[in-house]
Amino acid sequence: MDSQWFVARHGDVVGPMSQNEVKAMVAAEPDGGLLVWTDGFSAWCTPAEVAALRPVDAAAGGAPAPSAAVTAEHHASLAERARHELIAYAVIAAYLYVCFGAILLFKTAVLTQAGVPYAPLGLAAVKALVLGKFLLLLHGARVGERVRRKGRPISAIARQALLFAALLIILTVIEELIVGTVHGKPPVAILSELADGSLMEAAATSLLMVLVLTPYFAMREINSELGDGVLFRMLLTPRQDR
Repeated sequence: MDSQWFVARHGDVVGPMSQNEVKAMVAAEPDGGLLVWTDGFSAWCTPAEVAALRPVDAAAGGAPAPSAAVTAEHHASLAERARHELIAYAVIAAYLYVCFGAILLFKTAVLTQAGVPYAPLGLAAVKALVLGKFLLLLHGARVGERVRRKGRPISAIARQALLFAALLIILTVIEELIVGTVHGKPPVAILSELADGSLMEAAATSLLMVLVLTPYFAMREINSELGDGVLFRMLLTPRQDR
């Protein structure tokens, strides 16, 4: 069985792929800042560092030690990847902040009309930062890749939204347990605080999480089909007069 390869391009991981598919991608994007990984690698490498991905004549004499230029290129690729991930985190956190901020603003308006004081200052920002961090970690672990490749794109979007909503809720509960334990709270008291509220409120919160994540995964799916960054360039580029 051929080894399964993965390619990191501007922070997004593509794969699994065959070795020939990776070679074709490297040949099509020689200056694309690609990084590759397969079983047996201890870290991501540039295509130039992998003998199996170089032309036959270059690999015939064995794999030479990476040159200074290759090492510099590798560091530049890592810096570019870190910058891309930071931008992705900022975009995700901003999107979640707008969604949670709108929900909490509506809740504040309803409770205020009922005479109940409610001021969730900073709550939307905290939720956005925490869940944005969890989303990037799950993407980095390639969670949901098998779900994404099955069936039609619209069903893959729905499955990813449901899966990630469940995982984000679980991770949030785990983080609350860890933070509460560090501050001396017993787990029973922490779970009691998290469970405070009706079953209907918990169901509504879960549904809102799915609804918030659905447009996010739809945008990712469309961007993946069009090519990395194409969708955002289309949205941000001014239209030409016709």
